[in-house]
Amino acid sequence: MFPGTRLAKNGRRKTFKDIQRLPDFRRQRPDAVFGIRLGGGVVAIETPAGGKADRLLDAISERHGDLPRTVTLAAGGCSWRLYRTAETPQGRVALGDGAVVLGCGCGLPLPPSPSTWLAGAAPGEIALAMLPGGWESLWTPKVTATTARWF
Repeated sequence: MFPGTRLAKNGRRKTFKDIQRLPDFRRQRPDAVFGIRLGGGVVAIETPAGGKADRLLDAISERHGDLPRTVTLAAGGCSWRLYRTAETPQGRVALGDGAVVLGCGCGLPLPPSPSTWLAGAAPGEIALAMLPGGWESLWTPKVTATTARWF
């Protein structure tokens, strides 16, 4: 799985780190929604469907560095691009036009729940990319990967 992350089962009440256990849990609880809790050096950039947020990300990229291709989820008109980062924000950081950086304590549903991996952007098909360092200047307060806590 991704470094510094945990898989959340039954909301925040149960977590486990071993991705190899996920198929067993899915068989035991086929109706459950499983997810990944962010933090510890992993963030997601959430963008709604439509070009407005993509244009905003392009503008931020011009100032802070181009976003590399990375592992990406989609569901319900949103997409989430996952990145490794040296400094992880606490909670949600609004970028504007519906784009948000999700950091420590935020979670994402894992496929095949309500989300799906984008073609060519699933774990094993593409590496979890490093977020360009300039992007980290967009959030405060800063929480380093070594001080991130699980909630």
